[in-house]
Amino acid sequence: SKNGVHTFENVVGHLAQREDQVHSLGSIGGYEWFVKLGLGVYDETSFRSSLICENGNPKVKIGIRYYLKIKNSNEILQEKYKREDFMNLESDEVAISEYIPLLEVLNLKNGWLIDEKCTVEYGIQILIHNCPHYSGSTTESHDKLIPDDVELSDLEQCFQIANRVRIDLSTYRLLGLPEVAQSLLLTNASHFIEEQLIWKQYKNEKFILHAIEHDLSRFLAVLLKSATPEYVLEIIRGHIDILSMEIKKMIVAKVLYGRY
Repeated sequence: SKNGVHTFENVVGHLAQREDQVHSLGSIGGYEWFVKLGLGVYDETSFRSSLICENGNPKVKIGIRYYLKIKNSNEILQEKYKREDFMNLESDEVAISEYIPLLEVLNLKNGWLIDEKCTVEYGIQILIHNCPHYSGSTTESHDKLIPDDVELSDLEQCFQIANRVRIDLSTYRLLGLPEVAQSLLLTNASHFIEEQLIWKQYKNEKFILHAIEHDLSRFLAVLLKSATPEYVLEIIRGHIDILSMEIKKMIVAKVLYGRY
């Protein structure tokens, strides 16, 4: 990840010439990155900043979390046009800030330009990628690095948990995260989520079904500690089609040997 601040000079002159200004951020995740300032790509009545990855390979996709903020002494305006988001970048795609009407920028009373200078604060965090620098190969199977239905808050919590950050979450919040972690291929996050679930005490059949659906074999073992062999066999009959091999082995150990 990388964050920082850069001040662009002679901004008005570049805008008059319809020229973008570009500042190199160096290498991040094996690729060169740049922060750019200028007119809107499709609307020259707007002003924006953007982050660009120098990636000419159409097969390479990089999932990032980013923020862009054009500095202003007026904090209300500054926060209004700040952008924090995550997206999948491929080929020549760019991450763009909120657009600011150009006339507002050129009005010096609004505080966007100080002595024709404009300062941009930026941040990039590489979340997931299929870059050959890391994965060893780039294939067509990585169409979606961050699924469209994953919420930013879920994404952040899964990455925090994957890095062993202790988060105080409710039981039902924890129960909802394994599916997100699995969709992001964060197996270590699933492991640590399961650990937190194990520390709690449950006696609810819904939790048993949830553990089966998400292949949480260790959590299921704790839930079944006081279950009779007959009840365990009933579970097998009712859910045989979705039981993973790990859960099947655990259940067989309980029924046949009385242990896990």
